[in-house]
Amino acid sequence: MKLVLHIGTEKTGTTSLQRWVIRNREALIGEGIWPCEALGLPDNRALAVMARKGDDPEDGFYRFGIHSPEQHAAFVERTRHALAEEVRAASDAGARVFLISNEHLQSRLYSQEMVDRVAEEVKRLFDDIEVICVLRPQIDAVLSLASTEARVGMKVNRRRFEWVDPAVHYFNYLGLLQRWAGPFGAERVLPIPFRRQPNIVAFFRSYFKLKRDDYVTLPRSNQGLDYRAVAFSNILDLHVFQSEGVVNPNRTIFFDDLPMEESLTLSRDFAQELHARFVAGNAAIAAAWPSITAEDLTPDWSRYPEVGTVDLLDTCDIGPVMRYVVQRLNAELHIARAQTEHQRARAAQAHGRLDNAVAFLEKADRKLDDAALFAPMAERAKALKKEFGDTAARVRAKAESKSEAER
Repeated sequence: MKLVLHIGTEKTGTTSLQRWVIRNREALIGEGIWPCEALGLPDNRALAVMARKGDDPEDGFYRFGIHSPEQHAAFVERTRHALAEEVRAASDAGARVFLISNEHLQSRLYSQEMVDRVAEEVKRLFDDIEVICVLRPQIDAVLSLASTEARVGMKVNRRRFEWVDPAVHYFNYLGLLQRWAGPFGAERVLPIPFRRQPNIVAFFRSYFKLKRDDYVTLPRSNQGLDYRAVAFSNILDLHVFQSEGVVNPNRTIFFDDLPMEESLTLSRDFAQELHARFVAGNAAIAAAWPSITAEDLTPDWSRYPEVGTVDLLDTCDIGPVMRYVVQRLNAELHIARAQTEHQRARAAQAHGRLDNAVAFLEKADRKLDDAALFAPMAERAKALKKEFGDTAARVRAKAESKSEAER
């Protein structure tokens, strides 16, 4: 059984792929592809956590409840055993490929020592291993990354892009490929050009030679944000974590639902200035790996305007975003209050106070009318209105029957 180790990179559709794999797991197993579960879902994050030292935590540690080197050591041993058990199960089931997909193997493992630990873990289980790494032009990647950073409360502005440099391991693709080629061999590391393969699900369907035509298609995840939504996040200044491993509950903002009219962009001159830093390294990649060219790692400059919206972040009008947020929060509040009135009605009905139940349901109905005034929530409000309306009809019928009996 072959191991396909998909290491990202980030911002190349990894989340979409992982969601698709989970949704189509049984179909994939039916064609001999066994997606790993023992390393955590949806993204097999545990492998990256295992590869770090116990006294060198990152946010993945908090996800698994690891807060000390001793807890990390126990986690590694426990996960190693679970992975071996799953590999045996996959082999017994006749799988031809075992798939591990985790983009944090790129973003969180910055040293040869860390990558070597991954190699040690998987080589004890597999003889045939291929490492797949999807690469997109660094400047395109950092623009996409900015929307993710805004979602988690990081400050995004022009200065945020000036740190983009080959000295930063995240963008040093040559160093990345060389680290993985070390323990596995360059011939077992396959860089894939995102510019030619922008649909990662389609790539893997072709790579695995999948024949079934009934795989479920899912919408893409982690789409870019409107630049005014990024400016709004900057003003909020709320990080996703309050402290180590403690999620900030006030950070729950529906960024993916915010209107998208104009994306975050860099000016062409600035983008070309940043890209020039990577030309030599990208050329070396193209010389060493025939599956990718220097052009594959060069942005499409027609997508970069003369004036980038990044330069507007500090002065743009975020009024439309704020209006949407306020209206959305109010609509959700109306729905929550309607649901409360519905529960009060059910409690009143259970105690035989049918007139009170009817009054509560009428309040719920009015709250749902208010919620429906916000168009994006209208369908949800309409569905609840129908559900509550059916309850109201039954309660009114009982109330009328009770009234007639009393007369």
